Order: sequence, then C-alpha cells, then structure tokens
Amino acid sequence: MRSIKQLIKNCRKSIKRTQMTRRFIIFYFGLIFLPMIIFISWYSLGVVREHQTEKRYEKHAILENAAVFFSSYLQQSRFVYESLQSNTALLNFLENSYYSISDEILTYQTQIKPIFSSMISTNSVIDEIFVYRFNKSTAITHSEMIYYFLDINEFPYDSKILKELEVSNTCNYLALNPQVVRRKDESSFSPRLIFYMNLYRKDYSAVVGILEVQLDLNKILQLLNYSPQGDSLYLKYQDEYYPIQCDKQKSCLIYETPPLTAPPQGSNNQLISSSVKGAPIELVNMYNSKMSNQKQVLENIILCIVALFIPMILFCVIIYRYTSRLLNFSRHIRKSDKTGLIPYQASNRADEIDTVIYEYNKMIGTIGSLIESTRRAEQLKNDANYYALASQINPHFMFNTLENIRMRIEIEKYTEASDMLFILSRFLRYNISMRKESTLLDELNQIRHYLLIYQYRQNNDAQFDLQIPEDSINIRCPFCILQPIVENCLKHGWENENTLKINISVYTEHDVVYVDIGDNGRGMQRGQIEQLNMKMKSAGSSELYHNNESSAENTKDGTNRSANGRTNGSIGLTNVNSRLKYFYGVKYGISFRANSPKGVVCTLSFAKEGFLIG
Repeated sequence: MRSIKQLIKNCRKSIKRTQMTRRFIIFYFGLIFLPMIIFISWYSLGVVREHQTEKRYEKHAILENAAVFFSSYLQQSRFVYESLQSNTALLNFLENSYYSISDEILTYQTQIKPIFSSMISTNSVIDEIFVYRFNKSTAITHSEMIYYFLDINEFPYDSKILKELEVSNTCNYLALNPQVVRRKDESSFSPRLIFYMNLYRKDYSAVVGILEVQLDLNKILQLLNYSPQGDSLYLKYQDEYYPIQCDKQKSCLIYETPPLTAPPQGSNNQLISSSVKGAPIELVNMYNSKMSNQKQVLENIILCIVALFIPMILFCVIIYRYTSRLLNFSRHIRKSDKTGLIPYQASNRADEIDTVIYEYNKMIGTIGSLIESTRRAEQLKNDANYYALASQINPHFMFNTLENIRMRIEIEKYTEASDMLFILSRFLRYNISMRKESTLLDELNQIRHYLLIYQYRQNNDAQFDLQIPEDSINIRCPFCILQPIVENCLKHGWENENTLKINISVYTEHDVVYVDIGDNGRGMQRGQIEQLNMKMKSAGSSELYHNNESSAENTKDGTNRSANGRTNGSIGLTNVNSRLKYFYGVKYGISFRANSPKGVVCTLSFAKEGFLIG
C-alpha cells in the first residue's frame, strides 16, 4: 500500500514538471485514448481466444478420427495372427508333424498357401507375411515355401526383437532402411510398420515360430484421406518426428531425411497429438494459431485509433496556440546550462507573460555581474596559492650548494667556485622569476643548470643527456615542472658505485607533448610502479592546494618521503601531477614505467596548444 502511494506521489511530481501542452496530451491519453484502446484490445483478444479454442477442438477431433482409422488398419495384423494361430495345418507344418515330404508339400499347396494369398490380396495394407520356424524342416525345397518359411537362424533383423518376444507375445518395428527389409520387389520401397508375434503349438505349450506381418505405411496414410489444410503432419515414433507429406494426390512418409527431435518452433505454432492404439506411435499436427480474421480485427483497432487521434490533434493545436510563448521561453531557460544566461527577446504584447520575461532579463543581468565578480576573486585566490607553492622550490638545495662553493674557495679552486656561482645565479634567477608559465627550452636550460651544479657537487659522478627537437623549444608549459622529477632521479637512482645517467627527451604525438625523464638507477618493482601510476591517475587538480596544507614526516635533507620510497621534494611528484591536470585537464599528468635494462622512466604529458584555463 505504501509503495502505491509513493508511486502516485512520484507521478504527480512528474506531471507537475511536464510542459502544459504535454500535460494536456497526457490527460487525454489517460482519460479517453488508453481506456478505449484497452477495451477494444480486450474485446478483440477475447474473440481471438474463442476462435483459437474452436480451431484447436476442430483440428483435434479430425486428428483423433484419423488415429482411430489408423488403428483399425493396424488391427489387420492381429487378424492375420489369429487366423494363422487357429490354423491346425500350419501349426502341424511348423511342428514337422507330417510323415513324408509329399504330405508336407500337399498340405502347403492346399491349406497354407491359399490362406497366405487370400490375406495379402484381401488386405490392401498388408504387403508381406513371413514365418520363421524353430523346427528346421528338410522337406522345404519349393521356392515359395522357402520364401514364406525360413529357419529362425536366418532371422534378418535385430536380435533385440527376439529378446523382446521372449518377454511379450508381440512387438513392432518401424522399418525405413530398404537394405534390411525382406520383400519381393527389390526395385521399390516404401516405409513399413512390421509386427512380430509368437506362434504357439496347439496346446500353447511352446513357441513353434515367429510371424512377421509387414504393413505398408504409405498405403495406410493414403487411405486415411487426411487433409491438413496447410498444417504440418508428423509421425512420432520413439521420440522422433517423421514429416508426412499430405496432398490431394498422395500421402507418404518422408524418410529420406533424418527425423526431427522436435517440430520447428514458432511464436504462433501449436501442437496437438493423438496416440494410435495398437502401436507406440502418435500422429502430431502442427498448425498456425493465427486467427484467419485477425486482419479484420486489426483494421478495426486502427480505425478506432485514427478516430481518437483526430480530436486529440485538434485539441493540441488549440492548446499549443496559447502555450507556445511559454514553451519557447521555457526552452530558452533550459538551454542556459549550455549557453549561459542570455536575455530573452520579448514580444510586443503587454501581458503577464511579457512581465515575467522582463523580470527574467533583469534578474540574469544581476546574476551575471555577481558571477563575474566571484570568478575574478577565485582567480586571484588560485594565483596566490600557485605562487605560494612555486616559491617552495627556491631553497631546495641552495644551502648545500653554497657550502660546496665555500669549500672550493678554501682549497683555492677559484675557477670551479666561479663557474658554480655563475650557474647558481642563473638557476636562482629563473626560480625567483615566479612565472606562471614557461617554455620547454627555459625548463630544460634550468635542468641543465641544476645538473651542472650537481655534477660539481658529486665530482662528475652523474651524467645527463638532453634531447629536444627544434620545433618543440617554444612550447608553453607550467613553471618548474621538471626539477622535482630530476631531483627524484638523483636522490634515489644511485646504485653502489655506478655512474648515474639521466636522459631527458621531448617528442609530440597527436598534439600531445611528452617529456621522458629516465635514469639507469636501481629502479622500482613492478607492483610499486603500478601503485604509483594508479595514484597519479586518480589524483585530481584539486589536490594542488590540499597538498600545500598537508603535513608529512620530513627527512634529514628537508624533503617529504612517500610510501613507495621516492621523495616528493618541496613540490613533489603529486604536486607536479596535479598542476598538469589543473592546467590541461584530467587526462594529462605523470606516468611511470620501467627503463631498459634497468631504472625508471617518468613521462610528463600535456597539451601542445597551451593551458586550458587562464
């Protein structure tokens, strides 16, 4: 109950947020159009179901009648069995009760052969009759006797039939292979339904033979005179479906193709079946349940829909004439998310709608002034935070460098001290310039000065190689983004006494600038690199200012150390990554990969066309 109330409440809210014209259309649909369509559909479906039920009963009755006729033809095999079982001459013949060959042949010619011929000629569906005797007779030499009577050892069919006859008195078999079925005419073949029955002695004390009666299945189907009227008829035997071809001229079983495990499925296909008494077979009819007069019902529904649509269209035209001005004004307001707040052109009518438009234009003028003043204040705040962060780079290693110069002066290495002071002055001049943006050439020159100072301090134990194409020297980039990366290489790239080599290369792909800074140091493990890349990718530009306020444990040289073992420096890897995302967008920033044969490569990426924000 509570869910229904909540649904009604949500529907009311949705209707209130809908345009007026659409709201009127919804009311028309809900109160007039849909009830009429539902009623017509319900009535039409009732007619369809009633017609389908009648159609199913009619077809089932026809199929039941065909199954009864089918069963009556199968009873002829039973008639043959009862006639032969009651024939004393035949039973004596099977028991070898005659004293001479001449008596046996005479009995066959006068009492047995006429019965066989009469049964085959009078029963149109019986094609062949054979008897397999258990008592072998040496008197059978006549060709007809050899054809009709065979020794049980010459039984040509599956041994399962004999085993089944040991349990029951009769069994049947659907023969579709012409190579197996015994017949006189070897040139033609039609499917056979073969019945096997035990022939007993007169006192029923023992089995003396097996009777085989072959029924021509196509003749039975032809005599059924079944007219499917466009339906599909199947013969089901041992869970397999054999198609039956039925027309006015001929009805036959299609056995050349493999049987189906199930009739073809379809949305409108219906199956009805009827069992044939006397054999484990069924007649299955598949018909299309589509009603014959469905087209007429569909036309009635379409006419009703058209009749209901005409007044609805007139109603909408009248309503739209009065609400079009409000609709246009509403669309203009909705577009403000993309186009911004733009004044709306009012009409010359001095009515309530024009009054609303005038107040709206006055309001967006005030809002625009407030937005501009807020934007300027936010820009000033961002600039102040940025310069506060950049200023942290200046004293990063200056004290150690000055101490190194002092020591060279004391040991009278004045030339080296002079060169170091010159390079340091160039380095500090760039740092204290406090620019917001720079160029790749200026950044690489700054790195060159930084590395030269470091070489003096480390007695040339570090080597570096800078590569930048001519067309990339004037590309704009944020101020001081390379020094923290190079500083990390120097602090954590050393491995034993090996010389550290740092390679810096610049290249562009699809208007994206890539700066690779690689070393041949001890590197990092694969898991650490993946963790660091994930951290760089998930970091946003908002962390640029949060990092300035966060605290971390300081090392002895005054820098912050991260969990992966690499130091952040004064501005740090995260800071540089956040600034790149801040200026260019979240798809740019820093990534790491393993160097070959060892070491780490740090790649900075940013747009070639400059900053995305001013």
